[in-house]
Amino acid sequence: MIPSLSNQLKRAEFFRSNPKYRGIVERAHTLYKQGNLDECKKSISFLPTDEKLFEALAKKLEGKSVSTGIRRLSENKTKTRFENAKIYSSLLTHVLVECEHGNLEYRALVEPTMNKILESLA
Repeated sequence: MIPSLSNQLKRAEFFRSNPKYRGIVERAHTLYKQGNLDECKKSISFLPTDEKLFEALAKKLEGKSVSTGIRRLSENKTKTRFENAKIYSSLLTHVLVECEHGNLEYRALVEPTMNKILESLA
């Protein structure tokens, strides 16, 4: 499912605090207010996807115990849904630690990670 443009803009706000992405976010909002929706979507497409953020986080976590769990998940080698939930819970902790360290773009991963925990337990 493709998120609505307003949801994409809401997600883009998570990136505003990072100087690397601030210009992209501001441009997207300006284009949206001007009614230039196609250019707005194009601008938003330059922000990292959730997948890219997860990859960046996984790289930061290499060598830590959670990286073993992430690898097990990606290789479908977990044994129970509770193990899956535990790994996603650990990942959520690291997402929040990144936010505490000022990398607020990782807020974009909070909801998807929480959803993975809930899906694991369903």
